[in-house]
Amino acid sequence: MKLPFWAAEHWCQEESGKVRHSFEAVVLLFAVLMLPAVLIQDSGLHSPWGAVADGLNAVVWLAFALELALTLRHAQDRRAALRSHWHDVLVFVVIFPPWAALFSALGAGWLRGWRLARLWAIAGRVFRAERLLTQRRNLPYIAALTLLLVTVTGIAVHETDPSRFPNPWRGLWFAIVTVTTVGYGDTFPTSAVGRVVAAFLMVVGIGFLGLATAAIAGHFVSQDADDKHRESTDKQEEILVELRRVHERLDRLEAQG
Repeated sequence: MKLPFWAAEHWCQEESGKVRHSFEAVVLLFAVLMLPAVLIQDSGLHSPWGAVADGLNAVVWLAFALELALTLRHAQDRRAALRSHWHDVLVFVVIFPPWAALFSALGAGWLRGWRLARLWAIAGRVFRAERLLTQRRNLPYIAALTLLLVTVTGIAVHETDPSRFPNPWRGLWFAIVTVTTVGYGDTFPTSAVGRVVAAFLMVVGIGFLGLATAAIAGHFVSQDADDKHRESTDKQEEILVELRRVHERLDRLEAQG
């Protein structure tokens, strides 16, 4: 019988205080769900898209809240767990949905800053899922992380340099052109913060793209090695079958003689 995700068998605390679990891929999926929510909000789409974005925000926050609650529940040393999972606590606080109404009332600058902080908090949480990057078949996770990085930096460029990037879609275009090293040069940030974001994308994004390329190459190499191993095993089986037949014929000949 398969145990539910909240069962203690799925959670383990290390000596460092960090609590490991078997659902990092699920956490990654919920983090990716934050991207369309922010894109909808930044694009200024009207009803019912605003309600869809709010719903996605609430779902993602509940998922991270549940993960944090289960982490503390299954931790033998909760103080050590809190020290090791301080970023999870930060994410839980930063993406709290009611902040949207508060910062919206304070002004557009506050709301833009909160959205930007929320994106970077989510991105930082996902990048901590290092086990996903060290698995053999990690291509889906690397692809998702690359997509997350491109989307976050594209939106960040829009938020930090709205005069050059009046909408997040233009920021996404810049991020895609930059991370793929195409570099059309048709648009680029001019603000200081925007250039910092672009520099971060250049350094980190190209590395992630390299990881994705290596993962694809590794997949084909591994598949080729598996095919050769399977072919070698089949030949060995054929040889063993033929040897058995020869052995049986020799036994019959000895019996006749």
